[in-house]
Amino acid sequence: MENSLLVKASLSFRPLRRADFPLLQEWLSAPHVAAWWNERLDLPGVEAKYGPRVDGIEPTHVFVIEQEVRPIGWIQWYLWSDYSDHAGKLGAEPGSVGIDFAIGELGMTGSGLGPIAIRQFVRQVVFSASYVRSVVSDPQEDNVRSLRAFEKAGFKVVRTVQLTGEECRRRVVRLDRPHLADLREYELRAVQSEADWSTYHRIRRTVLFEARGQFGVYNENNPDNRKEGNYPLLLAFQGDVVGVVRLDCDSGDVGIIRQLAIDGPAQGVGHGRVLLELLVARGIALGFRALEVNSDKQAVGFYQRFGFNLIHGEREYPLLQLSIR
Repeated sequence: MENSLLVKASLSFRPLRRADFPLLQEWLSAPHVAAWWNERLDLPGVEAKYGPRVDGIEPTHVFVIEQEVRPIGWIQWYLWSDYSDHAGKLGAEPGSVGIDFAIGELGMTGSGLGPIAIRQFVRQVVFSASYVRSVVSDPQEDNVRSLRAFEKAGFKVVRTVQLTGEECRRRVVRLDRPHLADLREYELRAVQSEADWSTYHRIRRTVLFEARGQFGVYNENNPDNRKEGNYPLLLAFQGDVVGVVRLDCDSGDVGIIRQLAIDGPAQGVGHGRVLLELLVARGIALGFRALEVNSDKQAVGFYQRFGFNLIHGEREYPLLQLSIR
């Protein structure tokens, strides 16, 4: 139950400020961080290293991770092209970025926040830059907790390297951005078999209800799922189902998006945007002039970034609409 509450709790990211330096220095000195970062800096040392990053002089962008406004760690990203020697050893091509992170508060470690922070940061910050093609990082091979966090966030181990001057080996992990040019790797298909229905309900239940602390609430027998004119759909990527949605077609020339969800391990890498692209294509084929969605408030920004207009923001589930012809 504790982990469910942590998942539900709000994580956010803000740029590092000089006012954060005493806390950052405390985190860097903490044994569970120092074991891997090896930066036991005093305050002048923190200023010397991180001051140029705060000022924008050095091309590494550092953010504080906050949980419900409480600082719990930091995360940073940088273009590998600015660190070409290191990039070459990892096989990080132009257009790829690196990220590093640490949960500084010891009491917040081991709670599942690492993978969530990575997924959200990649989605909200890193992939918001259209030129970023992939994210590549290189945690130490024996830093099992960090490595697992990357893997749970969807990264794949692609190689093992040993950098000059280091005794340890590093695992190179990589996450590629799904591109609209790769739509041939996606399929938006109807729910048909019992196995399809099982997957459809599992993703809806775990992502939209249980991840928000609502257990025993989801109703698999809701008649709307099988009502004529409603289309339960699965999004498959490279053959694996990564998302679900229902498109209701009983409102004239407006299609209604119901309970769009991307499976937990597949979140934060662009599948949701692709699902919307395919829904637009489906809506056009069905003759709709617009798509509407009554969104969870936390997802309003996702729809607005895609182009939806907020119609009724005061509602418990705000109404958004997208014109498609």
